[in-house]
Amino acid sequence: MRFAVLPLIVALAALVPQAAAQDLQRLLKRNSNGTPYRLLVPDNYDGKRSYPLVIFLHGGGGRGTDNEQQLGEGNGLLVDLFVTAQKQFPCFVIAPQTATRHDAAAVARIVDDVSAGYRVDRTRVYAIGQSLGGYGIFDLIERDPNLIAAAVVISADSNAGRVPSARRIPMWFFHGERDSLFPVAGVRRFVAALRAAGDAVKYTEYSGEGHGLAWLVVREKGIVPWLFGFTGKP
Repeated sequence: MRFAVLPLIVALAALVPQAAAQDLQRLLKRNSNGTPYRLLVPDNYDGKRSYPLVIFLHGGGGRGTDNEQQLGEGNGLLVDLFVTAQKQFPCFVIAPQTATRHDAAAVARIVDDVSAGYRVDRTRVYAIGQSLGGYGIFDLIERDPNLIAAAVVISADSNAGRVPSARRIPMWFFHGERDSLFPVAGVRRFVAALRAAGDAVKYTEYSGEGHGLAWLVVREKGIVPWLFGFTGKP
């Protein structure tokens, strides 16, 4: 068993900075009906109180079934943002892994599974996703608009047909001006449509940057308190 853990430690250390890799070792390996996911339990968990839960949906680089790759590279940096904030913002974090695209029903089932085993504040479920994961957030909202209280969407956009459901969720978008995979024009249109519908959506665009933004987004100190400032429906 001791030797089985070593490859994971080495792999994580190669993909993310050393401090982040050590933090990510705290995430437990779990599986829900065939969907692998990682789970962070709040520091000094107390079953007498309830805690917020953060859903992290990885980008394309995290695809697989090994329950490890979704914590690699930029994905790992974004998860670590919430691990290192535990003292001020104790919360559960779940990081499902998909080999194709994120399945909204599977993600919702994981939230239910964790809520059944721990005390989760279902009015304070948040989501953060980049690229593939950003699109997964819109699928989650389409499936159940009441599931999440607020979301951070990185390097992803949506279409006008999803404005009615998306406008009900506080969102903060991040996008690179020179994103060649999902051109910035798409997110600009979507943000404009949300604002026209009355949504006070936040939008941060990085001049001269491309698709991979995790290293910049984690420097935005206001993300965690912004997310945790919202409460959804019970």
